[in-house]
Amino acid sequence: RKRGEPSIPVIYQHIYDQIDFELQIDDVQIVILKGRRKSGVEANLLGFSNYHKLIWRLEPPQLERGRTDGFVGLWIRDWQVWVGSFQGFTARIDHRTGAVLESMWTK
Repeated sequence: RKRGEPSIPVIYQHIYDQIDFELQIDDVQIVILKGRRKSGVEANLLGFSNYHKLIWRLEPPQLERGRTDGFVGLWIRDWQVWVGSFQGFTARIDHRTGAVLESMWTK
């Protein structure tokens, strides 16, 4: 965690009212949190286990330092999980680990 940055609760029940979008895939619940920051990058894409414990958190890639960005879209295409960021990045991720498998800038 960066200095001065508020911590993100790691138990699903603690963040339920902050969820903007969620998707259940196998035994992983993926959520996008509502934006909380006025500027900078926000790691607002989280993966939770069946037991509602945080197993990964993903920060969007950034084109320019200081620009606001966070994930705003989450979908499945051809049995793969895809996410999109405010700045225009699209990425295919491993829903179990949060690892980025492929990414592209689409804006």
